[in-house]
Amino acid sequence: MNIVLFVFSGTGNTRFAAQAIADRFDGETVKLRSIEHHMDDAQKDVDDSDLVGIGYPIYGSDLPKIVKTFLANLTGKGKPCFVFCTQLLFSGDGAAVGGRLLRKRGFSVRWQEHFFLPNNISDVALLRLFKRAAPEIIRERTLRKAAAFVRRIRRGHLCRKGSNPFSLALGLLQRIPFRAMEESWATTRLRVDKDLCVGCGICVNACPTDNFVLVEHKALPGKACTLCYRCVNHCPVGAIHLAGNAKVVAYRGPKNETTWQELSGDSF
Repeated sequence: MNIVLFVFSGTGNTRFAAQAIADRFDGETVKLRSIEHHMDDAQKDVDDSDLVGIGYPIYGSDLPKIVKTFLANLTGKGKPCFVFCTQLLFSGDGAAVGGRLLRKRGFSVRWQEHFFLPNNISDVALLRLFKRAAPEIIRERTLRKAAAFVRRIRRGHLCRKGSNPFSLALGLLQRIPFRAMEESWATTRLRVDKDLCVGCGICVNACPTDNFVLVEHKALPGKACTLCYRCVNHCPVGAIHLAGNAKVVAYRGPKNETTWQELSGDSF
């Protein structure tokens, strides 16, 4: 069986879960593809595969803008598909949101799953309480859930996490206010402390939407932020903020060692 797994990962959580899933398809051919680098040529991989997977982080029970754009350019033609999302606490219908979009594009979405991983919002002091408690337990839990998810897929047992009415209602309670503020945050909230910025260019190279430029050796954000927090967590001097103003305590994946080069590469 040929499998293609498209993934967007801002700071490493979804990448970790995707690799765990791919590793458990032992004996199969699995291609991991970075969504940000395959916006225009993904359809060929879809057409050549027997099974398609989509993985993304969930924001306010919704998909990142970059993932929505990616899915809008795919055509499923009845291809079987699985979807998973990574989240901090609960998203309601986080995986089902992507599943609904994929069904509209012609995919047969049979499996949906949620993975709980640490918070990457590193500039809000209160949210740090949820960041790194028992990381070994979190990693092992993710590996076990990935194994169970792949077993269901291989056996053909449907798994549609987030598709029940309660999950939908819970998702809407988060998604409606999130969508109301998403565009404002994407265009105005991202900011750089010019006194701290050293002009290293990491944010320019790491950003999945090319939202930074260097002007007089200082990073300048644009208005195309996808709210992924990659720049915030990989700025070496903590000069970038998005949601809050607290001192940044960087989060770089479940093992705290994911590099921006790994995340921004054309495949994992």
